[in-house]
Amino acid sequence: MPVLYEPRESEEALEEQQAKPRKAKRINSGKLFWYVRSKSYVPIPELRRRFEIGPDEMGVVQDEGQTMYVGLPQDVADVVTNLRRQQKIGLECSADFTMPVIVGIYPLNPVF
Repeated sequence: MPVLYEPRESEEALEEQQAKPRKAKRINSGKLFWYVRSKSYVPIPELRRRFEIGPDEMGVVQDEGQTMYVGLPQDVADVVTNLRRQQKIGLECSADFTMPVIVGIYPLNPVF
């Protein structure tokens, strides 16, 4: 007679826990600016990894009347827009697309 494999309850709970998507860390302008300021340049994929942001969302950044797209959720894109308006960060766009797509962020040094 064949032996049937029956998973224990703890294994089932572990599988369910792994199947649930991880919740992204809450990002505010202070956290984002601190992280960008600690580096000379931050590519968008690195921001996604650092703040555990899923790959399925695209946001829009409005800067000086221009619409730019960024591979971040809209709430994070709003934080980027806010920091850009305060002239704390700069945005690098890709030349490979017809529409402006942000590929990286860098800190701006204050002028004294």
